[in-house]
Formats: sequence, structure tokens, C-alpha cells
Amino acid sequence: DENMPKVSTEHEMDALMSRLKVEDNTLKTLGWQREIGKKQVAQASYKMALFFMQKQDWGKAKNLIYEAVNMQPQNQSYLKLAIQIAYNQHDYKRAEAYLLKILSTQQEENPLAYADLLDKLAIIYKAQKRFNDARAILHKSLSITEANTGDQYPRLIERLYRTSELN
Repeated sequence: DENMPKVSTEHEMDALMSRLKVEDNTLKTLGWQREIGKKQVAQASYKMALFFMQKQDWGKAKNLIYEAVNMQPQNQSYLKLAIQIAYNQHDYKRAEAYLLKILSTQQEENPLAYADLLDKLAIIYKAQKRFNDARAILHKSLSITEANTGDQYPRLIERLYRTSELN
């Protein structure tokens, strides 16, 4: 290739290698800056989504939070807001997908928080008229709650009531 530098001496080879290292470091720096930029844009999108949600402008809130989730798909705050907005907009499939993503990372950490998320999934299933799925999820949530608190946990009554609604 005519654009490739010609290397005929060891000195020229060292100079070329040095130049390539600089270019490699520059590329790493640009990649790092790109990631920081993505995080900043995602955070700005999240904050604007909250603003538009408070203003009841669901279309703008939805577009902004989905953009934030696309840029930072592991961010729990972004996912939770996306679930809330998707549910509000009756986009239950998307709400379910985001909630399942959160559930996949939470089970071991905090069983009671996991049970609360299962309750939310059951609500989504109920909205989709998937009553058998909702019932199964509520039973799982109830089992987790009982195993971790006994029968003295205040949310236990609420979970029992939700389960009975589906029978």
C-alpha cells in the first residue's frame, strides 16, 4: 500500500512503534471520553424524563428514558423509571422486559426487595390478563417473604390479598 510508511532501519522501526503507541493511547482516551459522554447524556436524558413525567408529557418522558436505558442498560434507576413509564403507557411487554432485567440481577442481594419486584411483575401480568402467571409470581413472592420474615411482616397481608384476588 502506498500510504504505509516504509521501514528500512531499526531507528525507523522504533520511531514507527513509538508513533503507533501514541495513536493507541489516543484511541483509548477517545474511547474513555466516549463512555463518559454516554453516561452524561444518559443522565441528562433521565433527568429530563423525570421532568416531563412530572409535567404529564408522557411521550417526551418515554423517548428520553428509553434513550437513557439504551445508553446505560444496566442502570437500575433508569430501568425502574422506564418500567413506570411503560406501564403508565400500557406498554406492558416493555415494562415486563425491563423488570425481568432487574430481577435477573437482584435475587441474591436482597430477598425482600426481590419479592417486591415480583409483586410488580404480578401487577404487570394482571394488566395483561395473564392471571395464572400473576398467581404463580405472587405465590413465589409470598414464599420468599415468609421465609425471610415469618408471618409478622406487614406486606404479607397485602400479598395474601393480591393472591386471593386472582383465585
